[in-house]
Amino acid sequence: MFDAYLKKIQGNFKRGDATEHTHRPALQELLEKVEPGLSAINEPRRTAVGAPDYIVRRGSVPLGYVEAKDIGESLSKIGRGEQLKRYRKAFPNLILTDYLEFRYYVDGERRETARLGELDADGKLRPDKEGQKEAERLLRAFVNAEAPVVGEPRDLAAR
Repeated sequence: MFDAYLKKIQGNFKRGDATEHTHRPALQELLEKVEPGLSAINEPRRTAVGAPDYIVRRGSVPLGYVEAKDIGESLSKIGRGEQLKRYRKAFPNLILTDYLEFRYYVDGERRETARLGELDADGKLRPDKEGQKEAERLLRAFVNAEAPVVGEPRDLAAR
C-alpha cells in the first residue's frame, strides 16, 4: 500500500526544493487507496475554524479531515499550537501528518500514531515495515470511523 507513496515522497525530497505542498498529490492518492469509493479533496472550502488540507469523503459523506505539514516539522509542537487545538475541537475525526508520521485524533484526543519510515541526512528513506502495518490500521480506522449524525440544522451549519 505504501511502496509507491514512499517512492514519490523520497523522489520529491531528494530534489532538494520540495515543500509541504509538493507532497500533496502523493498523500491524496494514498488516502484514496485506503478503500474503494473514497475521495480526498485537497484544499476544501474553508470552515469556521480554518481550512484543513483535506477532507476525506465516501460518496457525499464526509469521514474526516487531514492536516499535513512539511517533512521534518515537529508534530508535537504543531499539536500544541492554536490551529490544531481548533481543529481537534471542531473535527471529531482528524489526522495530522508530516507525510511520514501520522497522528490520529478522535474527539480531540490522540488515539494512535504510526511512522512509515525515516529520512536520513542524505535524503535516503529508511522504510519501517512494522510502522507501515500500524499506519494501514490507523488509516482504516480513520475512514471507518462512525460519521457524526446531524440532528439539528445548527449542527450541520457548525460542521
